[in-house]
Amino acid sequence: MNFANKMQTIQKMMQSEKLFTPYSTAANMPFVSCSRDTFSDRAFAFESEELMKTFLKPFLDRKNLIKGIVYSKKDRISYFANLLSMNVDEVVYVESGNMHVFALTDIIRKQDTSKLPQAQRPLENPALKLSAVYFMQEVSRNVPPEEKTQLKDLEEEMAVNLFKGTYIMPAVLAGDQKPEDIMPQDGKKNVQFNIPLIKDSKGSTFQPIFTDSLEFARYRRDAKIGMMKIPFAGLEKMLSKDAKGFMLNPNGFHLVITREMISGLKVRFTDDTGKDAKPAKGEKTDENG
Repeated sequence: MNFANKMQTIQKMMQSEKLFTPYSTAANMPFVSCSRDTFSDRAFAFESEELMKTFLKPFLDRKNLIKGIVYSKKDRISYFANLLSMNVDEVVYVESGNMHVFALTDIIRKQDTSKLPQAQRPLENPALKLSAVYFMQEVSRNVPPEEKTQLKDLEEEMAVNLFKGTYIMPAVLAGDQKPEDIMPQDGKKNVQFNIPLIKDSKGSTFQPIFTDSLEFARYRRDAKIGMMKIPFAGLEKMLSKDAKGFMLNPNGFHLVITREMISGLKVRFTDDTGKDAKPAKGEKTDENG
């Protein structure tokens, strides 16, 4: 496909009244898969519901928790922005009689923040976000444990990324303080705040944290909620005594991280000298899920 035809097809995809996409109900995120041939991380979009149902069937047969989502024209950009936050490589677009593979960056461009001061750059954890989605997709399959042959590698990759991550922690500001006051440029301002807590469906209390600004925006409903950036090593001392642990991206894959898990990851990925260990990267899942 030449450049002109590619851009014409992308425009058709973006301007259609409806776009059908697979969605992982386990991860509460777009369904992703790794190509067996190129090892590219892929998401999928379809011209019609019938084409999407044909795609879904083998995944449903393998007991993946997956469903179809339809995006209207006005909501479509949110789907691709979500993929961008995971650094997904490609989008496979299927229309009647044709399948197209587009680089995600041909559809949506990431904002260049390289010239911004470090403190002003938006926080991102694309590798963590993507590896957590792969893990949730596999661990949630309703099959015997011995059939989840990739689970160990997927957990390893996610755990490494958890340990290396820095997180957004919300804080409810007191009085007339502004959200930007919580991270003053000079580092000297005295800010008063409370840490919000949330409950899961069983009534257990957790402290919400987020991989990136997109996930934080899905949670934030009050202009008085500011944010702090906390590296993994600093999470434990920020954990409220009233919380069982953290919940990472509560409106997304809602991964629970207990105090014991934090301690365990520190032991697991720190060598005898106190430096971060560098374990091998886990293998990604293939296009069967």
